[in-house]
Amino acid sequence: MPATHIRPISSDVDPRYNGGKLLAGLKGKTSTRFGNKYEPKAEMVEQSDGKEYFAFNAQVSKDKKLIRLFGFNRYGPTDDGYSKEFKVGDTAEYDSYNLSYTGEIAKITEKTVTIMAYPGNPTMKRAHRLDIHHFAWRNYDFNKEETARKNSDMMMTL
Repeated sequence: MPATHIRPISSDVDPRYNGGKLLAGLKGKTSTRFGNKYEPKAEMVEQSDGKEYFAFNAQVSKDKKLIRLFGFNRYGPTDDGYSKEFKVGDTAEYDSYNLSYTGEIAKITEKTVTIMAYPGNPTMKRAHRLDIHHFAWRNYDFNKEETARKNSDMMMTL
């Protein structure tokens, strides 16, 4: 039987984000299909102490130049949490299929993150706006070098 305790988020607050917005327990958007409304729930992770914690949390700085994703890993047996920080101009993933599609973060708000694909090419430049949950789901474990390596390996097989 899963536990119902939730770790206090206040211990994870970074002082550089004072005055910013803390978003605890991120969840997807409500959707409607065939007239039925589906309300998503915040994803929880049960740890070895028997308590449940939010998988995805975020902090957005007051000046909206920084976003920090933190929480607990959904996969694997460890109790290690993650904390990943992005700022405007950093590289982040916005989509994937066989390849991971990345771009430069152009704008951060309390609800969305805008990523520009192909920022140096004016004919292919395109904005991708991800809600905070979708951004966290795609980028909580993002590693630029590892993604480039995997894309390169995949290109050899396509």
